[in-house]
Amino acid sequence: MRSAEIFIVEDSPATANLYKTYLKDLGYSSHIFHEGLEAINALNESPPEILLLDIELPDINGLSILEEVKNKSIPVLTDVEYFSWVVAQLLSCLYVKQKVSQENVLIH
Repeated sequence: MRSAEIFIVEDSPATANLYKTYLKDLGYSSHIFHEGLEAINALNESPPEILLLDIELPDINGLSILEEVKNKSIPVLTDVEYFSWVVAQLLSCLYVKQKVSQENVLIH
């Protein structure tokens, strides 16, 4: 396993498991969180090196998670079309539009 710890915050089990499988195939360790508050608790206990974030979660809005990580220097990847680069800059986060394909999950 590679050393980077990746958190996947995604309410869809199928999508979360797809990301986890791709990352595992690439040698990365990851943890899945289906709810935002659970992810925030984990972020505060042991921050990951990368955060894959769904914005529309069942308990809180993903923007609340971005607010939580803005001072932690954690790169954030998200997949929502309406999430703007401007918001990412205001929150001091890295914004990368992600697509569900193994080629786009490669991390060097």
